[in-house]
Amino acid sequence: MFTIFVAIIFGSMSAGRAFAFAPDIAKAKSAAASIMSLIECVPTIDTWSNTGKNVNIIDSSIKLIG
Repeated sequence: MFTIFVAIIFGSMSAGRAFAFAPDIAKAKSAAASIMSLIECVPTIDTWSNTGKNVNIIDSSIKLIG
């Protein structure tokens, strides 16, 4: 009887500790899915293409307003 009682108590304590991490596991799973969707995303611009307009001069001056 005491062996079963101790097993139930320790089992429920371990289950309580494991279920305490359930929200963190759900957040990690959601974050991993978001990262995987970003990795698998196909861009609309083909960066390896040689066609298109080349920009040779870039004006990087800053204009103050006011």
